[in-house]
Amino acid sequence: MAVQPSRGLLTVDAYYRLAESGALRDDAHVELIEGKLVEMPPISPEHANSVDTVADLLRERVGRRARIRVQNPLRLSARTEVQPDVAVVRLPQDRGQLYGEAHPTAADTILVVEIASTSLAFDLGGKALLYARHGVPELWVIDLVGCRVIVHREPTPAGYISVERLERDAAISVLAWPDAQVTIDELLG
Repeated sequence: MAVQPSRGLLTVDAYYRLAESGALRDDAHVELIEGKLVEMPPISPEHANSVDTVADLLRERVGRRARIRVQNPLRLSARTEVQPDVAVVRLPQDRGQLYGEAHPTAADTILVVEIASTSLAFDLGGKALLYARHGVPELWVIDLVGCRVIVHREPTPAGYISVERLERDAAISVLAWPDAQVTIDELLG
């Protein structure tokens, strides 16, 4: 459900000022998408467990080649900052600075993983289009209900060119590192 700002569209900077002023509750689970505050559904135990499982698997397979971020901000534009379930982002040039001064951007992103039980339509629709428009190279949507993973690659402003549905008996590698392979069974837990 979208929560409209009272005047026009918000920027990321205005979004942070809104939070600092106390206008947003500390426990509010919202994302700023194209200038609009969008409420996200509560995180169920199954969803949280899946996020932990995926993050652990990616940390194990990707190793020190990238940073694995869990439900942390990803700034896609001046009006869009989302919190994907898991994001694999490049290490900054200065390895001592791991995004302490600014959140990663789409240009820093290698892979985004969204986990869906109640949000599948949004994750496969508007959210996938948003990531593609901003050039996120790879998106995995883990469908907990359908027991599959939908892999999106080759982003364009109109969406991802390559969309593949993988069932439990399949395996997938992170596009950037073919050796960073996981099975769908592992991802689904």
